[in-house]
Amino acid sequence: QQQQQHQQQQQAQQAQRQQQQAQNGGYQQQQQVQAPPSLPRGPNPWQQILNSKHEFVPQWVQCSACRKWRVMQVAVAQIVHWKEPSNWTCAHNQPPANHCDHPQEKPDSSQYDTLQLTALTIQRDLKMRRNQQQQQRRMSQQQPSTSALTHQMHAYRQRNAVRQANEETFAALMDLVEMKERDEAEQKVEVLRAQKEAEKEAIRAKKKERELTRQAKKKKLRDKDDDDEYLPDSDDTSDDEDEDSDDEDGEDEESMLLRRDRMRARHAAPPHFNLHALVDAQWNQLEVRALVAFAGRNQNQFAPEKLALDQVLSQRHTDSADCQRKLDQIMHYMQNLSNPRMASATRTPQSQSQSQSR
Repeated sequence: QQQQQHQQQQQAQQAQRQQQQAQNGGYQQQQQVQAPPSLPRGPNPWQQILNSKHEFVPQWVQCSACRKWRVMQVAVAQIVHWKEPSNWTCAHNQPPANHCDHPQEKPDSSQYDTLQLTALTIQRDLKMRRNQQQQQRRMSQQQPSTSALTHQMHAYRQRNAVRQANEETFAALMDLVEMKERDEAEQKVEVLRAQKEAEKEAIRAKKKERELTRQAKKKKLRDKDDDDEYLPDSDDTSDDEDEDSDDEDGEDEESMLLRRDRMRARHAAPPHFNLHALVDAQWNQLEVRALVAFAGRNQNQFAPEKLALDQVLSQRHTDSADCQRKLDQIMHYMQNLSNPRMASATRTPQSQSQSQSR
């Protein structure tokens, strides 16, 4: 019984294997039936030209100067070792197509037979496709360098625009600083002038008092019938000299003050200027520049009706007190920049971190 069971199992396995092989063979046969038949390849025209009695084989060559295609006639005996010349020009061609002004050749049946024309057409298509592939490879190789150059030019234009904007803002701020210093100098001159007038008035009053005293003494001497000549007080000349010296001192001090302010404005070295230090959450760079330009045009006067007409400030900053407070902060920053010892103290943490990152 065991032997019979074993034989039945072997027969079942063999039948299963035969069934699988039959299925696989049918699938392969179905694939072979469904596959499209390959197209028959036509005869090679070049081989036919070589096997025929033609004396030459036409070859397309492109001029490196005018990029026109010309047909060279290569002998059949030389075609095996023939290579397309490099840097070939129309001057190497046979007349009349031996110059670049000659139109591009169009082979026809009057010059070549059907077999040669077919060969020329195939060769022209192959060379045109090869040139296109070479041009695409060159373009793909040049594209990264071109994109990098474009990026560099864009960054260079951005740096120039930022530098020009900073220079214009700095020049406007320097004008405001000079105007403020000029106003302070004029105020100092007015104070000195008032002090000088007060001193002159005091000297005139003292002189008048002395003159009255002198006249009283002279009248007293006349009353006593004294024949002695009247001698002026020794202090009279000194008073006149003191008055003149005071005038000269006042003028020297005034001219010295004006001269000092002019020299400071003319020969002051340009300080380190960072526009980002003037920017905060309320004021951006464009608004800071607009504020400085507005202050220069309107003599530091922020009238609400004029602020409403400004193209930039009218959007967020129409409060005169806010604009004046920001301008005072900017002017304080510029005055600290004029002093090298205060320049490091005025730098914001943002500017310090930027300088460290650089």
